[in-house]
Amino acid sequence: MKLTVGMLIDQLTAFDPEASVRLAFQPAWPLEYDVERVTGSHTPPGDDDLDDAPGVVWIGQGDHIGYLPETATDAMGWQRDQD
Repeated sequence: MKLTVGMLIDQLTAFDPEASVRLAFQPAWPLEYDVERVTGSHTPPGDDDLDDAPGVVWIGQGDHIGYLPETATDAMGWQRDQD
């Protein structure tokens, strides 16, 4: 699924505006990061995945916080490795 700004805004309205925003990364070994910044650009020419997009919003990874909490891993639908 390609997430659009409108879809993201719609999903975010379910949360408290004061809630922290973090990135969940790497489903096989879930980690969490702060968001450093959000910026945008025009769609790069020749990017087949984005040809119909009016632009792109980039969410930049910030500092590594640690492992993603199990509750967040479960909410994402990710399975932790069982070594």
